[in-house]
Amino acid sequence: MPPWVSTSEPQARGTGAAEEAARLLLDYGFTQLNLSFIHWGAMVPNWASRKLAWKLGFSFAGCLRGGYNDRGTPADLWQLTLAAQDPQTPQDPWTGPVAFNR
Repeated sequence: MPPWVSTSEPQARGTGAAEEAARLLLDYGFTQLNLSFIHWGAMVPNWASRKLAWKLGFSFAGCLRGGYNDRGTPADLWQLTLAAQDPQTPQDPWTGPVAFNR
């Protein structure tokens, strides 16, 4: 996929581009920046973002009520975490909605 194609574009969905990009960022954060933890936030109910974090090994840490500003309107925020030593694969079964076929 060309690097100028946004993963939010319909033709980019399901290609693995977002996962590949996120894995590159995790590698950079842990190996080059020596981060101990990386935190992921997703506005509730952005299940696609939460599922990507789950695929990358992030653990659900909680929901911060009103923790996100959605164009001036408070919204809830899911918080997920990944430690440098954590496996970067799902650690628990997926508990979100099942994807539908288009």
